[in-house]
Amino acid sequence: MNLKSIIMPVVGVSLALAWSGCNLLDPSESGNLVPLTVDEGNPDHAAHAVELNGSVFHVETYGNPLNPTIIILHGGPGGDFRYFLRMKETYSGYSLQHEYYLVFWDQRGSGLSKRHGENNITLDIFLEDLDQMVDTYSSPDPVILIGHSWGAMYATQYINAYPAKVRGAVLSEPGALTREILDDIKDDLVAFQPFTEWLNDMAWEQQFLSPDDHARMDYLILLAKKDSQPLYHMDSHGDDPEPSWRFGAAVSKYLPQSGMDSKGNSTWDFTTNLSSFTGTVLFMASGDNELIGEDHQTMQMDFYPDSQLVVIPNCGHDYWWTNTAEVVDAIHVFLNTL
Repeated sequence: MNLKSIIMPVVGVSLALAWSGCNLLDPSESGNLVPLTVDEGNPDHAAHAVELNGSVFHVETYGNPLNPTIIILHGGPGGDFRYFLRMKETYSGYSLQHEYYLVFWDQRGSGLSKRHGENNITLDIFLEDLDQMVDTYSSPDPVILIGHSWGAMYATQYINAYPAKVRGAVLSEPGALTREILDDIKDDLVAFQPFTEWLNDMAWEQQFLSPDDHARMDYLILLAKKDSQPLYHMDSHGDDPEPSWRFGAAVSKYLPQSGMDSKGNSTWDFTTNLSSFTGTVLFMASGDNELIGEDHQTMQMDFYPDSQLVVIPNCGHDYWWTNTAEVVDAIHVFLNTL
């Protein structure tokens, strides 16, 4: 019995039961299966819609815009910034937004930002998205980047392309910064392959997908990914699991593919120009992450001329949510050295 024959009937029955239940919503109605994106008129977040580079992004800012800007890059590809929001709060009398202008945003096709088809999801387009965000919220001063997981890879891609535009960076458990490193770890990244036939059957290969198509795919992949990375030791079943608004299924498929050749081999290398970066980088790792934790980050630090490492003990890859006070304290100390 294959994965499709198991999952699709279960999902179908679950949706049918939800629709038929008393006082429950019809999942086929827009906004019921997953939240609407800001370009679709999300009633709670439409005021945070920002148009850039041919897309519409969900953006929230905190602090004084006259202060140095920190742009936050969430994980994924396809996640959202909701799990980052605790970092704007006050811990031991200190809040980052007292000294910095914090810019949280859902990346292209992710979270509550506008959805796109394959042709509009590439590493080059993502690089231009971030450059326009930097020019909008930080120019003319160099920006500080904070990235987690894929977001830390994204930050490195940007630093590699625009080293003079970045003052410093916090790279929190970035994945593979080069194709060689990815080849070493890719077999352990997930416990199953989330892009199997049951998702391809739902119009994966279409260039243009309707909002309804995206909603269904985002819902299904969110169900599938919850326990997909056991070596990361994320607390997905605890009393306070890391939250998200909505996962971007198309981005999680097409963005990695844009960095691969016709045979499916990765081709990216975000480190080719890092030797010209004059800023300082803080690498962060969680003590319990078996795959991209301390050892992995110690190796990747060498790509930067000036870097340091902080390890947050007794936690997994979701430590931005579970151990926020310790994370903010480490970032505060680092930022004071810039």
